[in-house]
Amino acid sequence: MARTLLDGGAGITLDQTGNTVSGNVTLTSLNTAGDTLQGGAITFFNSTGFNIASASIVEPGIGTTGPATLQAGGPITETGSIVADLVVRTMNDSGAAITLDNPANAITGTVTLTALNAAGNALAAGNITLFNSLPITIADASGSTGNPRETGIGTTATATLQAGGTIAEASGAAVAAGNLVVRTQLTNGADIKLDQSGNAVTGTVTLTALSTNGDALDAGSITFTNSARLRSPGWPMAGRAGSRPGSARPTVPLAYR
Repeated sequence: MARTLLDGGAGITLDQTGNTVSGNVTLTSLNTAGDTLQGGAITFFNSTGFNIASASIVEPGIGTTGPATLQAGGPITETGSIVADLVVRTMNDSGAAITLDNPANAITGTVTLTALNAAGNALAAGNITLFNSLPITIADASGSTGNPRETGIGTTATATLQAGGTIAEASGAAVAAGNLVVRTQLTNGADIKLDQSGNAVTGTVTLTALSTNGDALDAGSITFTNSARLRSPGWPMAGRAGSRPGSARPTVPLAYR
């Protein structure tokens, strides 16, 4: 567990790859009084997998109004939640999963999630899961991290994204995955807009706009552009998308380039 206490924020920089934390991790940037998140940048590298855990109401797991960068040589999981702009990578030749499946996650900024081999020079087969209570913007972090493979979402396995608002890509971002499952859950609909030409999903694609409870289709528009041919579990060579017509009929364009 590590916290900084400074109005305006102070960073936590634990960036040595020899770190070996085998259990829970809680990292938080707080104000001097210790009752409000601040914008200190959080960086944590670990040689093994680890679990993100909550320590208190103000220490949810990973907490900052600034950026957080997490790296592990094994799976990353959570029993707590995350409040941050987020870059996460695993580095393992067999693939190591990123499982951030707490719907209480409150990532307000951008997200970059990548499963890499141990050398960091190729995508690996770690499944990626992110649930978020707010909208998600997938971003290309390669300019800041220096790794050209960190362009948004990257894995040779399955990526699953869920948000309580719109899921979109920033300009230049890309989703590279073996299979892709994306859902929004918001009454009256939230859009899925994955429209960047660099997307490369080689397997199946399932895109769904749901109600907040996840029990009915809703009116989010769905856009998906892919550089590889689209497949779905039920429609060979096509993408599967679901949304419910609302007062303004949603659109579901699927493109292969």
